[in-house]
Amino acid sequence: MDSRADVPAFYERPGLNSETYDARTASDAEQGLLSGDVDFYLSLAGRTGGPVLDVGGGTGRVALPLVRAGFDAVSLDLAPSMLAVARAKLASEGEVVASRVRFIEADMTEFDVGAGFGLAVIPFRGFQALLEPAQQRSCLASIHRHLRPGGVLAFHLFDPVLDHLGPGGPIPRADRGVVRNPASGNDVHISVVGRETDPCAR
Repeated sequence: MDSRADVPAFYERPGLNSETYDARTASDAEQGLLSGDVDFYLSLAGRTGGPVLDVGGGTGRVALPLVRAGFDAVSLDLAPSMLAVARAKLASEGEVVASRVRFIEADMTEFDVGAGFGLAVIPFRGFQALLEPAQQRSCLASIHRHLRPGGVLAFHLFDPVLDHLGPGGPIPRADRGVVRNPASGNDVHISVVGRETDPCAR
């Protein structure tokens, strides 16, 4: 399954999304939305052993702390702009760290990067970017093929407010704060101003 044609340009191209991703996730962690997730994955890796498969790994936010802690990792993502940020960060690491990780452009619904992983992770709601049940099943099957016997999959999910999932009704607005864009130095104000839901399909 090749879903490259379905990837919105917002995620595909370099720009505001990839430039501010690390700043936004750091802000979410400060607000308690992501606090402790990297430490959680590190503790799991300590119990399962490596190597670790980081699915939808984006800018290497999870993979790099894992390899700094001594685990080998493969991190895959479909967005070249995110992987460019990850590889730029890797360039500032030492040779030992750099030798432990591979950043691969791949579709999380169908990939082959070699089997034998003790742990697979899908951080920061990445699994919920797959909107179709067939995509979700294909992703889980691909990960299962890569885990060794007894391997563990851990993934982060967003638990929605059920009142907001029905058709119609008011659209909840939310101010998500301000982050600094490291590429431009500009402040970026983040607000949720609208949303569409499809309760029958989802």
